[in-house]
Amino acid sequence: MGDYAIERFFIGFILYVLLIGLIVITKKKMIIGIAIAVLIGYGVFFVIRGNHLEKQYAESIEIVNEHLKNRYPGEQWIVVDQLEEGRKRRADKVEITFANEPNIIYAYKVENTGKVVQWEISFGTKSNSLKDLLHQEI
Repeated sequence: MGDYAIERFFIGFILYVLLIGLIVITKKKMIIGIAIAVLIGYGVFFVIRGNHLEKQYAESIEIVNEHLKNRYPGEQWIVVDQLEEGRKRRADKVEITFANEPNIIYAYKVENTGKVVQWEISFGTKSNSLKDLLHQEI
């Protein structure tokens, strides 16, 4: 069903119940007012939530960059920012590719305490093994 499926289902259910209420109940103005309020709340929720997630993701990038500067001084890396259209971003997960290992993507997770842990490793080719990795922290 994709991202935001639960939220969309919930809002759809509420609107369905309001529509049935509109048909059954004679207080149509009240039901229409509630339906409009729900729709406005739905829009505001997703605008605020999206901005908040992007802000958290930017903070996570800064924290991971600081961690990598301390752990691998003199190394170069880039943040892999390949978010598919319509997908949610995990605000606490940052994917990194090091210049000397361009086919390997290291994912770092920023915990609530601010601690950075290496979360997962993605191999670009099958020839790599865990013992060949230069930046393995797991």
